[in-house]
Amino acid sequence: PKVKNMTASFPELDTLLKEELNDLWTGYTTKVRQMIARAKVYPPKAREKGQQGKIYLSFKIGKDGRVLKLFVEHSSGYEILDEAARIAITDAGPFPPIPEKLNKQYALLELPISFVLR
Repeated sequence: PKVKNMTASFPELDTLLKEELNDLWTGYTTKVRQMIARAKVYPPKAREKGQQGKIYLSFKIGKDGRVLKLFVEHSSGYEILDEAARIAITDAGPFPPIPEKLNKQYALLELPISFVLR
């Protein structure tokens, strides 16, 4: 009970902790996104055919950084691009372990991956 009273007496500690955890989460997800971006490869056949699109994926990362589940939530309309997006996520891993301070057994992420001809 004394601990509860202490945190109730110092609400700024809760705010600081929430900010620290939020920064930790943002840093973690940014690293994951960067790794996926580096692993993404535009399929040459899709490029030749002028195919482009955006795929919305959701995936579950285990505490150890391994991809546990991966789903295409919304297709680009081209199977070759959807597959390239899935491959980008699997090839990018394993991701860093989820930071202990976040106290998560897994992370659920949603990510759009775009293939745009320039």
